[in-house]
Amino acid sequence: MSLKVKLVSVIVAFVIIVSLLMVGVYAATNVTLNIGGNVSFTATSVNALISGSVVGTASNPSTPLEDISLSADTTDGAVTMPPSWQNVDLTYGDNGSPITVTITIKNRSADRGIDVTLTDSSSISNVTIIRKCNDSTITTVPHNRDIGGGEIVTYTFELTLNSRNNPASGTFSLGFNLQNDPSVA
Repeated sequence: MSLKVKLVSVIVAFVIIVSLLMVGVYAATNVTLNIGGNVSFTATSVNALISGSVVGTASNPSTPLEDISLSADTTDGAVTMPPSWQNVDLTYGDNGSPITVTITIKNRSADRGIDVTLTDSSSISNVTIIRKCNDSTITTVPHNRDIGGGEIVTYTFELTLNSRNNPASGTFSLGFNLQNDPSVA
């Protein structure tokens, strides 16, 4: 083998090794982070339509959550949750953009109100969660809200990474209790 061929072989090997190292560095600084999520509902004698979406996942810009239809005649206690609410996929892409979870509750009754209590047992390191109800920041949980007949209330949860250099780990876990409240017609 000539000196020229050996030199080219060494240069090609060097370029391949440097390329692999660069890919390793890129992968180490741009890691996709997954956080499991779960939202549950309990209800007593309410007529409501619940819908939701997750925006900001790496796989899909906007993932709708299946609608939940609650009837005042049949709802009492734990609500049967569609799979999309039991395992919410919260995925940070390489750019670390915020993830926004939106939950809308519509009171379909004209003459009865709904008393809603939000509990949040989320525990995620390296993530800040901003909670809002109709664009007003929720400062303490549990959080109570009355929904009058025909009214729609929107809850928004924005999750932001505090640092791209540290991993995010934990679970996103919300609970909603909806109860008939005749005093809020």
